[in-house]
Amino acid sequence: MIIILQMYCKVRTNYLTFAANINIKRKMKKLTNYVTMFAVAATLLLSACGGKDKIEPEKPTPKVNFKTTAGYTFASATVAGDSNIKAGIIINHEYKIKRVLFQISISGSSPITVKDSVMSSKVVDMDFMRQVITTPGTEVWTITATDENDKVGTASFTVTIGGADQILIDYVATGAGQQNRKIYRKQSSKPESALNLDDLVIYSAANADDGVKDVYDNTVGTGDAYVPVWASKTGTTFVKVTGTLDYSSTVNYSQIVNYFNSKTPTTVSQTIVKDNMYVVKGGVKNRYYLVYVINVSDVVGFENDHCEIKVKTIDITK
Repeated sequence: MIIILQMYCKVRTNYLTFAANINIKRKMKKLTNYVTMFAVAATLLLSACGGKDKIEPEKPTPKVNFKTTAGYTFASATVAGDSNIKAGIIINHEYKIKRVLFQISISGSSPITVKDSVMSSKVVDMDFMRQVITTPGTEVWTITATDENDKVGTASFTVTIGGADQILIDYVATGAGQQNRKIYRKQSSKPESALNLDDLVIYSAANADDGVKDVYDNTVGTGDAYVPVWASKTGTTFVKVTGTLDYSSTVNYSQIVNYFNSKTPTTVSQTIVKDNMYVVKGGVKNRYYLVYVINVSDVVGFENDHCEIKVKTIDITK
């Protein structure tokens, strides 16, 4: 009886093992079928999308080509101070150009934006003109084009300004028969509220000729308080000096030129107070001037409110 029972248990165990193996094989077969189905689906999907080997081609960058015909500067050159030079570019691109930026770096200064043009064209034909600095130094001209894909192309050259540095002349020093200039409040009836930089002559703010008003008093209001501010009718710009230049010891033109071009100029001055100093750029010759505020006179009423200044620049007769 015991032997029969042992045989029965052995047979039953073998049967259960066999059945389990059959079940596992069935499940593995189903799993294999599922994997195969997923693989086929993935292959079909990749095929529909162009396949894994199809890579989007790299979009080209704009090519900025300088014009090389007569009259254009397109490579590094040496010129005299105050020279007017012209550069031109042509761009033919596969995609639309959305922006062209013309920047100048003077004697190693941070780039200054001269012209910023927004557009939408595959073909660009542009000219750029500029009067270079008077003092010896360098100007790096850089043209940057950005297309609709934000791809950027650039082209540049360096202009070297030759010659010797020029000495600043103190045109309105106290004494020796000279007299400091006084820029009166524009609400005053005095005919002395605008400064012409080319000849350092004072004009009235009421003068009909705006072309002589390189620096003029632009004080707001007619109240007793005098809060002087300078502006311009001719495009003059201002850089306030913050301590690295001294009026008496600044003797070379390059000092004020380089200082101006290392800062961001404004079209209106800050509120003028005694001992302020500005580097001012403007006038017909587009030159640089060091202006020192000797005094700010704020009296009762506004008839005699004025800023007293003295000015250094190069020879204004040339």
